Formats: sequence, C-alpha cells, structure tokens
Amino acid sequence: MAAIADEHARAITALGDGIVDVVGFSTGASIALQLAADHPGAVRRLAVVGGACRLSPTGREVQARVAELLRAGRARAAARAAASAVAPRGTRAAAGAVAWLGAGRAFGDPDARDDLATTLEAEVAFDLTGGTDPISAPTLVVMGDRDRFYGPELARETASLIPGSHLVIVRHRGHLTASTHHRTVATLGGFLLAD
Repeated sequence: MAAIADEHARAITALGDGIVDVVGFSTGASIALQLAADHPGAVRRLAVVGGACRLSPTGREVQARVAELLRAGRARAAARAAASAVAPRGTRAAAGAVAWLGAGRAFGDPDARDDLATTLEAEVAFDLTGGTDPISAPTLVVMGDRDRFYGPELARETASLIPGSHLVIVRHRGHLTASTHHRTVATLGGFLLAD
C-alpha cells in the first residue's frame, strides 16, 4: 500500500499544485489514508468514505478470494464474488449474475487484472494502526452502519487515530449505498468547500 501511495504522491507532485484535497472510497480510501500518513505535505483535506484503517475479517476474506480468482484467470468468478459481496442484501444474486456477464469488459485486459489483484492483495495486508505518524490533515470519515467490508467499529477506530477528525455513521446503509446517500453527499460537499 505504501508503494501505491508513493505513486499517487508522485502524480500529485506532477500536477504542480503541491497539495490537494483527497477523497477515497473503499480501496481508494485505504490508499488515501496511506497517502495522508506517508505524504502529509500532499494532502490538504482527506475524506474517507466506506473505508477504514484496515479491512474487516469479511472484507479481507472477500478481497483475498477475488485476488486469487483474478490471478487464476477466472475473471467472471472474480467479478461475481466482488459484486455479490458489496451488493445490498436481497440483490446479491442478481448483482453477481450481472457482474459475471460483464466481466469481459471489466476484467478483459490481463494487465488490468494483475494490477487489480496486486491492489486487492495490498489492501488485505493494509493496517494503518501500526507504526505510522498520526495523519495531520483535516479528515472526514463516513461509514454505513451495515458496511460488511469495514464497518462502524473500524470507522470509529480510524477516526480515533486521526486527531480532530469528524466521523459520520450513515444509518441503514451498506458499503455502496452509504456513499450515495444524501447525508454523505451533503456532508462531503460541506467538508470540501469549507474555508
């Protein structure tokens, strides 16, 4: 994860702005957290949506399985496993079937499959609780109370690691549905537009 964050820091430097607001969702939130921890001069404000200091046991299991399927060249099975895991209850079978059908588009390029597997494996090993300096950027953490990949307890732990951070738990929302909820959108907008 540190190597992925380093790549992002180099990209920010290449933009020429020096410091940016960073919003990360899910695996992107893990990258954003690592970026803010390792490269504090690159992150002005940090928003973590549907992500935390580490994956839950369920999240680690799913991510590891999806990476394993990708490494084995089983793109359709990987897409089905990923979609079924993140879809809201009652829609998981349908989401898995749709993902299976669309896997050729999403995972058609072997290099893209390899990159995704590498990123998923990095997140399985990711744990921000050990040995890093506290994140200094103003930080917002948003989590659905039904998020199986991270969950509200890990969101609370993440917020406790970041001095002055603001935590929002969106009730009755899971991993995907919390990110588009009107409360999340309004809170995120207010956070990013604040002086």
